[in-house]
Amino acid sequence: MTIIPVIDLAAGQVVHARAGLRADYQPLTATLAKDSDPAAVIAALRALYRFDSIYVADLDAIEGRSNHAGTLERLMQLFPRLEFWLDAGPATLEIATSLQAVRPVIGSENHDHAGLVAALGIRPDSVLSLDYRNGTFLGDERLARGCGQLAWTSSS
Repeated sequence: MTIIPVIDLAAGQVVHARAGLRADYQPLTATLAKDSDPAAVIAALRALYRFDSIYVADLDAIEGRSNHAGTLERLMQLFPRLEFWLDAGPATLEIATSLQAVRPVIGSENHDHAGLVAALGIRPDSVLSLDYRNGTFLGDERLARGCGQLAWTSSS
């Protein structure tokens, strides 16, 4: 089994995400790390389990505010053996292009079928995230109906 931890970044801190209610997210206060600094949280997680990849959701970028590209650069320097997966909403490919070592995550809530096909053409190493809130799929229904069909759909 492969474990890929997820951290959600907002205003430069790791936040505790709950039920997609982003306005209510607060900085992480668990005893896992000394504070909500992303490097401290990743180091604490790695002390528990030696994972190879980490998924970073840049909530500021997803919501169309600033992004955490500088934070990602710092984290990649501090943890050079980790593969960073990035979901930054519509800004994902732009950031992933500037930081080639970042693996783009294309979230269904921010990209339609055509957007996914375009993203795969630019970065075939992209990861598809099927997003749900309260059991309801967020995004183009074609994405939820079978990812196996995407390969042939993208070539038509």
